[in-house]
Amino acid sequence: MAGSLFTESYPGVCISCGFLGQYQTSMGSGAPLLEVSARARADGQIPARNKIWCLRREANLESDYEKALREVMESRVVHDAPDNQRFAAMRQVFQQARGESGGGCGSWYEWVEYFDPTWHYEDWRMLELERSRQALARDIAELDLRSAEEQTKIAEQHAKTADALLELSRRSDDQTKRYNFLFAAIAVIALVLALGQIAYPNGIDGVHFPYAREELSTETAVPSEEP
Repeated sequence: MAGSLFTESYPGVCISCGFLGQYQTSMGSGAPLLEVSARARADGQIPARNKIWCLRREANLESDYEKALREVMESRVVHDAPDNQRFAAMRQVFQQARGESGGGCGSWYEWVEYFDPTWHYEDWRMLELERSRQALARDIAELDLRSAEEQTKIAEQHAKTADALLELSRRSDDQTKRYNFLFAAIAVIALVLALGQIAYPNGIDGVHFPYAREELSTETAVPSEEP
């Protein structure tokens, strides 16, 4: 394929790019952008009535051509007919290095023979849309993965919290049981003491109940007779 051949020899420049086109100046601004054939790319034989154009407008090819033509005419390397000078200048434009430091045009797209620049642009757009779709799919997959990981972390944290609350509840129940037992024991003791006080208001020998009535004091005893 001619496009592949030019790509191998001239990557990233106009001669191998599908956006390189030509149009008839006589047709005005509405003239269609036509393909530049393999032969025209190789020998620069663009009709005099036509002008070359970059569909992506990455370069002003007509200005580059006029500059190249002046250089060819001043160098006197080509002494043939004007057409040959024009063809030589056109070849120079087609093969001119593009991009920063001559590293290739950023909008370069490989030329497919027999297809015009508009077809290449639509093909490039479809490719870019597919790349965007794939990038979006990757981003969504990454977000889903991150979301799943976050949900797992949240579930683990909830499980830890639930375990902590369960342990706290268990300890609280144990503490409550101990307090209940203590309160019950105190109540039983209090009840025994109360019953004992009721049954033995004056106490039992050797046993003293709280609040038991004391022995009759000397003030309540029968007064002794005076001599």
